[in-house]
Amino acid sequence: MAIVSRGLAEHYWPGQDPIGKRLHRGPKDADLPWLTIVGEIDGVRQLPDEPAEFEIFLPSRQTKADAGSFAPPTMLTGRYGSLVMRGDAPPNQLAAALQAAARSIDPQLPLTEIESMDQVVSEGQAPRRFNAALVTAFAGAAVLLALIGIYGVVAFSTATRTQEMAIRLALGSDRSGILRLVLLSGFRLGLAGCAVGLVAAYFAVRLLRTLVFQIDVLNPAMFACASLAILLIALLAAAVPAWRAASVEPMQALRAE
Repeated sequence: MAIVSRGLAEHYWPGQDPIGKRLHRGPKDADLPWLTIVGEIDGVRQLPDEPAEFEIFLPSRQTKADAGSFAPPTMLTGRYGSLVMRGDAPPNQLAAALQAAARSIDPQLPLTEIESMDQVVSEGQAPRRFNAALVTAFAGAAVLLALIGIYGVVAFSTATRTQEMAIRLALGSDRSGILRLVLLSGFRLGLAGCAVGLVAAYFAVRLLRTLVFQIDVLNPAMFACASLAILLIALLAAAVPAWRAASVEPMQALRAE
């Protein structure tokens, strides 16, 4: 007898009740017994971003007979196995109770790798967390470089146009207009950066799919928020040069030239 996962049952017997069905493991000519399905359980994901695999669960006392020559050495010698324990007590107390129960059965029976489910999940996600942290660090560095770069370009452009700004003010232009003019320059740089970034992000989707799961990496709202953030950073970078340009004194600037 055997218990199968729901995905396996739906694949081989779609729309049917798998209870009572029979299956055979290995090649057709393999000398292995036919298994009768006595139960069905939901699929188990080995990794969060992968679909549930087809699985067959057998009672431990018939595993060796059912696997035959296909059984690994550890299965034939009985030197492997896993125990899953659930309870309301803290994990360390459950581990102590499990060790005591095992010693009462066989004092020489070793129990290794005793971990809570949170630890197992955390260890399984460690590579993804590292990759996500690495990408986040690079993204933060890119934002900082964008901020410095836009500030430098706008500040240099504004400094070379100091005389122009002074003439505009002398001819009656108000300081708010000068402020808007410089901010518009930074805004245009931000728009150009957003356009290039959106194209690059579209082609980087495959990389992002390996770092996140159950998340649509082509979500328009996500791209819109990222673009808005870049535009705000561009305006922030242009704010200081814009304030300096709007604060220039026409007579002093013209005399300096």
